Amino acid sequence: MAFDIYLLSKLDYDDAEPLIEGYIDDAIQAFVNSKAGQAHIKRHGEGDYWIGTFIELAYRYEGFTLPHMTKGHAQAVMEDLLPRKITLFDSSEADDAIDGLVAFWTFIDEVYGFRSAKAIAKYLRSIEHQFPQWMMDPSRGGMAKNFMMQGIAAGYDMTTPAGLQAFQAEYNQQLQGPSPLILPSGSIPMTQAPEDMQQAFEQLGIELPAEGEPVNLMALLGQFMGAVEQLDPEGAEQLFETLAPEPILPTFEDSLTSLRTSFLEESLGQALALSTADEALLQAQTITETAPGTILQDFQTFLAFIGPEGVPVSSKLQHLPFKVLPALNAQLCNPIEIDLKRPQQKSYPNIHGLYLLIRAMGLGTIVTQGKQSWLRLNPEIHAAWQQLNPTEQYFSLLEVWFIRSHPEILGEERSGPLAMGDRCLESWPYFTQKSARSFAKYADQDHLGYAPGLHNVALMAMFGWLALTPGKPDKGKGWRIKKVAALPWGQALMALVHEAYRSVRYHWSATDNPSLPLGNLQPALQPYFPEWQQNLLVPHQPFRAGRHIF
Repeated sequence: MAFDIYLLSKLDYDDAEPLIEGYIDDAIQAFVNSKAGQAHIKRHGEGDYWIGTFIELAYRYEGFTLPHMTKGHAQAVMEDLLPRKITLFDSSEADDAIDGLVAFWTFIDEVYGFRSAKAIAKYLRSIEHQFPQWMMDPSRGGMAKNFMMQGIAAGYDMTTPAGLQAFQAEYNQQLQGPSPLILPSGSIPMTQAPEDMQQAFEQLGIELPAEGEPVNLMALLGQFMGAVEQLDPEGAEQLFETLAPEPILPTFEDSLTSLRTSFLEESLGQALALSTADEALLQAQTITETAPGTILQDFQTFLAFIGPEGVPVSSKLQHLPFKVLPALNAQLCNPIEIDLKRPQQKSYPNIHGLYLLIRAMGLGTIVTQGKQSWLRLNPEIHAAWQQLNPTEQYFSLLEVWFIRSHPEILGEERSGPLAMGDRCLESWPYFTQKSARSFAKYADQDHLGYAPGLHNVALMAMFGWLALTPGKPDKGKGWRIKKVAALPWGQALMALVHEAYRSVRYHWSATDNPSLPLGNLQPALQPYFPEWQQNLLVPHQPFRAGRHIF
């Protein structure tokens, strides 16, 4: 049967997903049988990994299909998606990628004549020497890939359980070391830089301010690290070899932490100071299944919905299928109304938020049987969860949400070093600066989708921090929020949580290493909530051999 290149374009994602593997096989077979394919095989031999991976990741994560692919789409896949999702152990593994992809898009142009095919092939050829470097660049990777890359760079065999465990032990020890350097965010007078640093800045083409002139060290550091990232790995290594044995500048990872810390300190300031009235409210609050918010009841509803058999999920994003979303939404305490014909999981921010918690906690795990993936409960963690009292459950969820949750759990694009808790803290003053915020039209609420994110807004409401006034959605539109107001409980608890963050300079080891025990917030919060005695045990993930796509 002839290859139907338009197949994925004609179907909704849930209907197309079971067909993706066969579609890719058919696409590659059509390429192999073509003039361009035969010429490529004659020169380079067979090898279809990069073609299949390109097609699969472009569709699964971005919705890009071959007939509608543009040069900009191809750039996003090659410069962001593939480096972020694929881990290589050596740059040479990517040496054959461009030749194969150029030949494939030449085939697309010759057989189908798609408008962008020539431009895509030309673009791919232009990045032939850059792409292997991008694939080994830690700054382009996600959290899981960065962990693997650091282990490889440190000389550990990350393909074996022993190597992984040995590097994790060293990694944990590093996390328990001294806090990273915190640079002042304002300007200070420039002093004479050490000779080696002057030479390094000169080599990078960066002109240092004269002595006595005001200099913003944060901006200077960012300029330095940005220039270093443009070097090839060998050039960067040679540059750092010219520096003193104990360089003044922190590592790139430490600089990100420093930037994040300074950003939070500067943006929050005294906006989240704990008052006497806040302390009284905290001491008077009793945590139940439905107070101060519905989070515990909604979370239990989600667990019951998964049940002992689990629910099917998509194989890559591992999200719930659209067919089950309306039923689950209807069972929650405050269902969300939308007007979308084929909604995705993120179309229901309440479900998206609960999904984030269950995955970050380890209570929900993904199990694959054949070609079908399932979201199932971890029986050990579930049993431990049921032994906690409501106060312990509430604050376990809070800690998992704030400290251990990352956008990547939801399959979102990377957006800097801010974890979910950072986003919520940074956005909170927006809700408290006025008694209420009203949104006359959809465009007025759009920014909530970015900061803190609609799933975080939904969770704030379920935790009892925000009062939301929903509106009727427009035709073909999603969740409509007419008004939002911060509640006294939310203001008090956020101020207390902010105190806990300040005590550790806004850096939690568990954000980088979720295998560490829960209980980070307990020292700061337990004096107000003595019922908080136990913490949920976090799961230990067994090693799984093979190539991983993050």
